[in-house]
Amino acid sequence: MIPRTIRRQLGRLRRRERLLQVAWGAARWLTLAVLALAVACFTDWMIDRRQDTPWEVRVGLLAAQAALGAVTAAVFILWPLVRRMPADRLALWVEERVPDFDHRLISAVQLNRRGADTRGMSPEMIAAVTREAEERAAGFPFTQLISHRRLGWSAAVLAPLVVGAGVAYLFAPELVTALVARQFLTDRAIPRLHTLEADSPRVWPTGEEVVLRFRVRGPGLTEKTRGSVRVLPADGSAAQTYALVFDTAASSDEAYFIARIPPGDVDFTYRAWLGDGRTRRDAEVHYEPRPAIQDQHAWVRLPEYCGLRPDGEPYEQYQPKAEITGLIGASARVRVHTQRPVARAVVELLGQPMPEVLAYLQMTGLGAPAGPLAAPAELAGQLLAIAAAEQLPTPSVPLRPDLGPEMVVRRVPLAVQDDGMQAEGVFTLRRTETAYRVVVENMDGFRNLDPARRGVTVVPDEVPHVVLLPEQFPSEGEQGFVADAEVEGMPVPVGSRVRIAYYCMDLYGLREAWLVYRVNEGPWRRLPLIEVRAAAEAGPFDLRRGAFQNSGFMEQIQFHAVPSADPALFPGRSEGGGRFDFQTRTIPGLKVGDKLELFIEVFDRNPQPDRPPGRSETRVKSIVTAEQFFQWVELTLEQERRIRQLEAKQRGVFDRPGQD
Repeated sequence: MIPRTIRRQLGRLRRRERLLQVAWGAARWLTLAVLALAVACFTDWMIDRRQDTPWEVRVGLLAAQAALGAVTAAVFILWPLVRRMPADRLALWVEERVPDFDHRLISAVQLNRRGADTRGMSPEMIAAVTREAEERAAGFPFTQLISHRRLGWSAAVLAPLVVGAGVAYLFAPELVTALVARQFLTDRAIPRLHTLEADSPRVWPTGEEVVLRFRVRGPGLTEKTRGSVRVLPADGSAAQTYALVFDTAASSDEAYFIARIPPGDVDFTYRAWLGDGRTRRDAEVHYEPRPAIQDQHAWVRLPEYCGLRPDGEPYEQYQPKAEITGLIGASARVRVHTQRPVARAVVELLGQPMPEVLAYLQMTGLGAPAGPLAAPAELAGQLLAIAAAEQLPTPSVPLRPDLGPEMVVRRVPLAVQDDGMQAEGVFTLRRTETAYRVVVENMDGFRNLDPARRGVTVVPDEVPHVVLLPEQFPSEGEQGFVADAEVEGMPVPVGSRVRIAYYCMDLYGLREAWLVYRVNEGPWRRLPLIEVRAAAEAGPFDLRRGAFQNSGFMEQIQFHAVPSADPALFPGRSEGGGRFDFQTRTIPGLKVGDKLELFIEVFDRNPQPDRPPGRSETRVKSIVTAEQFFQWVELTLEQERRIRQLEAKQRGVFDRPGQD
C-alpha cells in the first residue's frame, strides 16, 4: 500500500492541477462563449437594420451558441473535472522536476500498489526505497512544483473580454441589454441612434399623391439627411424605393421626414430606413375613393305668409339646376345623393359681406375707408360674424362690390340619412350670401374635391301688378270678353255709376284691394273692396272680365283672389281681380264739369310694416250731364260705324278675285 504521506502529497498535487486546468478551461470557454455571443449579437444587429431578424435565424443563432458552449464546456471544464490523473503519472511528473528522488518516488508508488508485481524483489529493499521516498516527500510539498502561469493566461484572456464588455455596456447599456436579451428569444426592439415612427394616415384618396410622413429622433438630422422608403404593392408587382427627405424640425434631435408616392389605386405596405434606424413594422396604405355628389336638388321654401299646404308645411318651388332664387325671409331645402356613404355633409354659404359691413359703418357714423378693406384677421372675423348674424340694417348707401373677396359666410350641417348616401337640410336665405356649395365627408375625413358652386339670388318681393281692364258696353246677359264693346274715355253722368274692372297678380299671394279716388285736385279717399269667395254655382273666375263665368251683368265682385288649383302643390291667391260699379252719387258735392280720378291698389301678403301696395294706372272721368253723355255715346258709335265700313271696303279690295 502506498504510504500515506506520499498519497496525501500526490492528492494535493492532483487537486491543484485539476483546479488550474478547470480555471484555464473556464477562461477559454467563457471567451469563446462571449465571442460567439458577440458574433450572434452583431449578426442580429446587422440583419435588424434592414428588417426584423427572422425567427428561424434567431433560433439558429441560439442553437449554434448552445452547441458551441456545450462542446467547449465538455472539453475545457467537464473533462478536467472528471478525469483522474494516475499516481504513476503524478510521481513521474514530480521526479522530472526533483531529480533527488532518483526514481525512489515512482518505485514506492508502483511497488506498494495493491497487486504490484514484486517478484524477484526483497521486501527489505522495497521497504527501504519506500522509506527514503516517504522521508523526502514529507519534507518537500509537491504543490510548489506547479506553475501558476495558467492563471495569468486566464486573466490575460478574460481581461480584454471584461474590459470590452464593460466599455460596450458603459456607452450603450440599452443596446447591449437588448441584444443579449434577444439572444434568448425575447421580443425586444434593438435601440438605435435613429428611431423612425410612421406618422401617416392608413387610408388615402384613390388617384392622389400619398405623402408618407415619419417622425425621426436622433442626432445629426439636417436638411441633407436622406433615407429611403420601400413600397411593396399588394398586387404582387415589384417593390419600389423612394427618397425620404427632410421636412420640418421639431427640436434639436427630432424632425419630420416625408416621402412622396405617386398617385395610384393599388394598396401597398411600406417601411422606411434612415441612418442606422428603421420603422419597426410594415405600415399599410389603403386607397378609398373620395365621396362625390352624383345628384343635387334644391327647393325654395316660401315664407309662411305665402300660405301653408294642407299638411301645415310651407310651399316649395323646385329650382332648376339647383340654382336658388328666392325672397328675403324664404329658406332653401337642398338634397344630395352621393356615390358612397358619407359621415358628414354641410352647406357652405358664400358671400361678400364686407360691402354691407362698410355701409353699416357709414350708417352708424363710424366711417369706412375709401379704398378696399384690409382688416386684420380678427377684425375680419368679427365683421363676418356680424354679417352672418343678419344684424345689419338695409344699407341706405350704395354698396361697392369691389370691397372684400367672396368667402364662406356660414356653414349649415345637413342631416345624413341612415344609408349614408343621402343628405338633406334647410337654410334661410340672406342678402349677404350669393352662392353655396355642398361639402361631404366620409368616415376617413375625405371631402369631395371642387364642390360645385351654385348661385343664390335673393330677390325683392315685388308689389302686386294691377291693371284696369278696358271699359266695355256689353249688353246685359252677354258672357265673355267682347272686343267690339270696348270704349275709352267714357264720361260719367252726374250721379251715375262708374263700372270698374281690374286684374291683379302677385306670385306670393294677394291680401286685399282698395279703391282710391279724388275729385279734381282734392285729397285722395280710399274705400276697401269686399272680398268675394267663389261659389260652386258661380263657375270659374274669368280674369279677363273680373267676374265669375256665371256672374250676372249687375253682380258686384269687388275683389276676388283665385284659390289654388292644387293646394297640396301650389299656393293660391296669386291672381285675382274684380268688377263692380262705383256709385258717384255717394261723393258729396260732385257736379258737372268735375274730374274724377281713380285707381286700384292691391296689397300682397307680406307682413312687413309700411309695405307699399301695387297700383293700377289712374283713370280720369269727366262728370257730364245725361244729355252730354248720350251725345258722346252717339258720336262714339258713329265713329265706330265709319271705321267698320272702311274696314269692310278695304277687305273687299284686297279680297277681289283675279288679283295677285
